Amino acid sequence: MSMLRFKPSRFMPRYQSPKAGRFEQASRYSIFAVLLAGLGYWLYRLVTEPIKTLTWALGFVVVFVVLPLVYQRFFSVEAESHEQRIRRLMAERTGEDIGHFARQFDVRVVNTWVIRAVYEEFGVYIKEVYQNVVSFPLRADDCFKDLFDEEGDGFDFDDLLMRVSQRTGRPLEDTEDNPYYGKVETVRSIVLFFNAQPTKNW
Repeated sequence: MSMLRFKPSRFMPRYQSPKAGRFEQASRYSIFAVLLAGLGYWLYRLVTEPIKTLTWALGFVVVFVVLPLVYQRFFSVEAESHEQRIRRLMAERTGEDIGHFARQFDVRVVNTWVIRAVYEEFGVYIKEVYQNVVSFPLRADDCFKDLFDEEGDGFDFDDLLMRVSQRTGRPLEDTEDNPYYGKVETVRSIVLFFNAQPTKNW
């Protein structure tokens, strides 16, 4: 039996992003080369036809930068309401941390590695979606629809599962046999789902 079972969750390794394959690396270099060529062509046009080129560039900025920002600021009511909700929850939960989150589970039954992995990886996505949020005090009964918009913008559920799976050593295999399969709607249910998954290294 591995000593991982007895290692405190604070010593759990961080998520390691998969290394890029040769095809992915080649694609990145190709994209970089295309962008570099495009920049060179734009500079050439700027020298030969400055007025026409600057007019085109200004139109590009207005259409793809200014207008989206204006829409988000004045018309994206749903996104704003979610950010306001997050800020309200943060104010209500001042002083709460992972310790408060862990006490919402019976640690005699639920593995602490699973609890920590879900808490920390969920926090990663919340900080990415809401840029001004440094740390969000998650609670077990938080629903996805209360944390993110209905479209799930900025939230990659499959990626979250893979990150938690890697950190806890619980592979996403035979998930149909998991009693929580198809019932994951809250943070608590994700914790219980992974807690019910068989371990790979332990």
